[in-house]
Formats: sequence, C-alpha cells, structure tokens
Amino acid sequence: MTQKSRSVLIINREPELAALYAEMLSMSGEKYMLDMEYTGRDCLLFLKKHIPNLILLDIELDDMGGWELIEKIKLIVPDIPLIVVTARPPGIEDMTRLTMVSDYITRPVTLDCLHIAVKDALEVLLF
Repeated sequence: MTQKSRSVLIINREPELAALYAEMLSMSGEKYMLDMEYTGRDCLLFLKKHIPNLILLDIELDDMGGWELIEKIKLIVPDIPLIVVTARPPGIEDMTRLTMVSDYITRPVTLDCLHIAVKDALEVLLF
C-alpha cells in the first residue's frame, strides 16, 4: 500500500534553518512535499494558491509578528495544524494563544522532537 505524500510549508526568516528543517523531515522516512517561505507576507500569498497539510512556523519573522500571522492563517484555513518553532519558551502572554497551535518547539530542534511533532499533528487530521 502506497502512502500519500503530505505537504508541509516551512516558514522561517532564515533560509538556512528552513532548509535544515526540510532536510530533517526528509530523513524521517515519511514522504513529505516540502515548501519554504521566509516572510509572513509570502506565506499568505502561498496559501492563496496552495493549502498544505501542516505549517511549521518560526514565530519570529521580520515582516510581521508570528502570532499575528497565525491568526491570519486560521482565517484562511481554520483547522490547519501549526507547529511553532522559536528560540524562546512561551511566556505568560502566549498561554492563551497556544490553543491555536498543535505544538510549540523551542530551539535547538532535535530530529526526534521534530519528527514526533509533525507526525502527531498530521495524525490529528485523520480523525
């Protein structure tokens, strides 16, 4: 039985990190179609043409706040799983916002942590 590829949109202001996450996902043994964008604006433009199965988002973007982008994404695709990647742990102000995301990963991101977060977020889609 062949498994259908799942699409993952990686949004990170640092192209090198986006490429690293893409490489890490390709090492999982799962089949992912991977796309990368580097700004919130480009993410929103991408979503007008393509809806991925999951978004892996660095919350610290240059052109808009990550939480603002998440709110805009949820207006376009309310049920899309989002995994936040950031260098800082969630603060008190983030606690209510965490309900909008599937997972919150702090850097440095390990291979196992990324694979488990993506797999868990995509499994929710099956139910």
